[in-house]
Amino acid sequence: MASRICIKEICLDGKLHRVDISDEYVRTIMCYPYHESSLCKKILPERIKIIKDANIEYFIEYGNKLVGKMKVLGKGWSAITTLSIHDNNIRVTKIRRLDSRRGTLEYEAIILEYLSPYNISPRVYLWNRDIIVMDYIKGPSIDDVINSLIAKNDLVSLRRLLKKLLIKAWLLDILGIDHGELSRASGHVICDEKLHEIYFIDFESAGYSRKTHNATSIASYVLFRTKISKLLDEEKRLRIINKLRQYKTDYFLGHLLEIPELVVY
Repeated sequence: MASRICIKEICLDGKLHRVDISDEYVRTIMCYPYHESSLCKKILPERIKIIKDANIEYFIEYGNKLVGKMKVLGKGWSAITTLSIHDNNIRVTKIRRLDSRRGTLEYEAIILEYLSPYNISPRVYLWNRDIIVMDYIKGPSIDDVINSLIAKNDLVSLRRLLKKLLIKAWLLDILGIDHGELSRASGHVICDEKLHEIYFIDFESAGYSRKTHNATSIASYVLFRTKISKLLDEEKRLRIINKLRQYKTDYFLGHLLEIPELVVY
């Protein structure tokens, strides 16, 4: 049964699971989807040792995704994401699935560490081929924030949000990292409810690229596939598309910064 868990400034309703081979939740997320197989029995002790050596004593069953009947923060093709208690903080632990086509999570972790100084993505604390431990960004998705601002007719805050989002996407472009999933941004952009910052998450499809598409992808998504699209007449749409085409040629931030003004006069 879930109980209130509060550590420092983060409070949530979840269930604590001590990292132990006898715990069903631990076995499931550490060996998914072969948690009842002989393979799991063989590799689970080593995987648990890795987790404990990383100073993680507890997982927290919490989230909107399900593995069987158990809650997790995220369930992707290559990894299961859960909350954990690491160094007396609530953090995210990403665990490579046993059936993952990716042989390691290290590439994603290296990209996250490269981005750490720029306040674009969660900070990474440690990683190896099977796990990544990083900050937990608690807050709503970009879609939820947009819907809320439009419902309240808070167009000034909406313009400010778009500006901040496009600047961060531009920075990601300039740094040469293509996220790869921002054309479907709902689950990949989080708005921190404490700091009022925007973060990109889930970089498992990301890569280094000379030709990046973050700003154009996120702009196309939020402007044409969310409720913002209802604020745009045909003239505004054409002017926005023209600005994005200009941006594609020179990656000039000024083109992007004109877009929020076009959306909300």
